[in-house]
Amino acid sequence: MILYDQKTIDEFTQAGFWGDKILTDYLKQHATEQPDKEAIVDPLNKEELVGQKPMRMTWSEIDKIVDRVALGFSELGLKRDDFAVMQMPNIIELVITHFALTRIGVIVVPGPVQYRTHELSYAIELSEAKAVIVPGYFHGFDHIRMANEIRPQHPHLEHIISLGKDVPQGIVSLNGMMENKLEEKYSHDYLDQFRPTANDVMTLVLTSGTEALPKGVPRSHNNWFCILSVMSMFSGIFGASISEQTTLGAFPLVNMAGLGTMVYPWVGMGTKLVLHHPFDPELFLTQIEQEKVTFAGGPPAVHYMLLNHPTLEQHDLSSIQFMGGGSAPLTTSIVKGWRERFGIEVLNVYGSNEGMGLFGMEPEAEKRASYFSTELAGLVGYQVKVVDEQGNQLTEPGQMGELVGKGPYLFPCYYKRPDLTEKAFTNDGFFRSGDLFVVEEGGKLRSGGRVKDLIIRGGQNISPEEIEDILNSHPKVYESAALGMPDSKLGERVCVYIVPQEGQTVTLEELVSYMRDKEVAVFKLPERMEITNELPRTPVGKIWKRMLREYITKKLEAE
Repeated sequence: MILYDQKTIDEFTQAGFWGDKILTDYLKQHATEQPDKEAIVDPLNKEELVGQKPMRMTWSEIDKIVDRVALGFSELGLKRDDFAVMQMPNIIELVITHFALTRIGVIVVPGPVQYRTHELSYAIELSEAKAVIVPGYFHGFDHIRMANEIRPQHPHLEHIISLGKDVPQGIVSLNGMMENKLEEKYSHDYLDQFRPTANDVMTLVLTSGTEALPKGVPRSHNNWFCILSVMSMFSGIFGASISEQTTLGAFPLVNMAGLGTMVYPWVGMGTKLVLHHPFDPELFLTQIEQEKVTFAGGPPAVHYMLLNHPTLEQHDLSSIQFMGGGSAPLTTSIVKGWRERFGIEVLNVYGSNEGMGLFGMEPEAEKRASYFSTELAGLVGYQVKVVDEQGNQLTEPGQMGELVGKGPYLFPCYYKRPDLTEKAFTNDGFFRSGDLFVVEEGGKLRSGGRVKDLIIRGGQNISPEEIEDILNSHPKVYESAALGMPDSKLGERVCVYIVPQEGQTVTLEELVSYMRDKEVAVFKLPERMEITNELPRTPVGKIWKRMLREYITKKLEAE
């Protein structure tokens, strides 16, 4: 499935930003050039999470298992341009599954393990997935039961594939596929006939915005891998040898943060990847020490918890050469904390699943948290500018407007949503980020907040409208407004303003229970409720969320 027009493909190919290599080509290259080098390491607590012992694999080992599982998927009837929803925690089997699906051209739809019926069913429906891959039990939750219960709603869903050997009847065992030596049945080049091109869609990432339902962001192999040169450059800037680099991240491997800054740079450069999930500061610090991690990344909430962890000083962090922050705005205290206590610099990354990307490398801690360079973006052919409401470019220092961009890292469209695609791009082909930036001297840009009302809780993007749509169906609720309230630990938490139905009273516990009954992901549940007689509105009748944010911020400060 190629969603770019030929003109765009020719432009970026001739400029040298796009080529012909796909995800599994990099895997094959490293399996040939460094077969015995350790490639990937499981979380220390894997057995506690999914009941299986942690593994460590070399490049040749993972390459062999990927091909074996790809043959298994092929025998199930999965083929090029089919979709498969992959809901797995950060374990080696996630990487094997993703690579095996990609090997035969199946488009991967990654989903967080926190997804419940509401979200998982939507992902299957949007993509018309023929398979869903789940972890079995994870943290005590039965993912097989959930997948089985929604299966009748999706006639195109042919297979439920689960981690574990002893799976219920009608479920395909992923462990069984990993152990079934199908390579003995086929010629060594059998899978090559299914190879996609570098311009084919590789993933369909789900991203939350102000709309009620997540949007599907299709990205090709070339989309993902054109940024490798910049990732390699950062290793050099911080004095990290690529051949010796070991990456550890706290991002779930489902979107730009986890896949774009961890998995794809790892396989592209042939380094070592250490997996971690869910975030546990003590285990994270232990992994840094044991695996001699050189680069660690996570959202600001993770950095905050690490810097305030009681045993931090007791761990040897001398292997760390630099850290990365992303998924939510970085803070000055995090930059200063790592620098002043450990001499570790934090690379500030601004990005989105659609492919917007800026990097912050300012020497001053105050600027590192909010200033970004346009020059670094230009290294991968990215054009960025700040525009006013009429689309005119702003160039004078101090002017604020919306950041827009275009380039080889940018997605082509929202899947099956031409209406949203049209709104998302300017007439000259620039993507509207929805984020405000201030123009500064010397080609620098300073982040200035969000145009959109997205809630970012601990690095997780949450659509306010999705929450509102559910709460507005509660029999005691007349109207609701969801927004992010400031939180020192997670950046934001979910706050809801509620106008009750006449004569009714409603509690936060009732609302949370109502959303739980609809099997909504836990991170989206309201954590504070404010009752009001009416919601403030703009002159054109829209709910004035800026005013609500000001209300709750002042109330929190007073408390």
